[in-house]
Amino acid sequence: MNNLDLKIVIVRSFKRSINLQHYGGKTFEQADFWASYSEEVPAKMVSDKLQAISDSLYQLAKQDVEESVAEFIKELASKRIKEDSKVAKKEYQEDKLNSL
Repeated sequence: MNNLDLKIVIVRSFKRSINLQHYGGKTFEQADFWASYSEEVPAKMVSDKLQAISDSLYQLAKQDVEESVAEFIKELASKRIKEDSKVAKKEYQEDKLNSL
């Protein structure tokens, strides 16, 4: 193998943790989201192109994580609305019985 055949792997990742207390979870409960992408490139590639690939991989990982976080929060909100609705319905029924 000569030097022209050498390859390098660019790996970029993004991680985000959210505190579930803000979404109805327990005080120290958290959810972690992580994505990682890589690309193999020739070792002799120009540094500007390497940087562009690196930036693209990072943005892809970040976008993936942010979309996952948004979907997760949406699901938590939906679950919380359903639970709050059940509690409200139960309280309404109890108030109705107590007023008789």
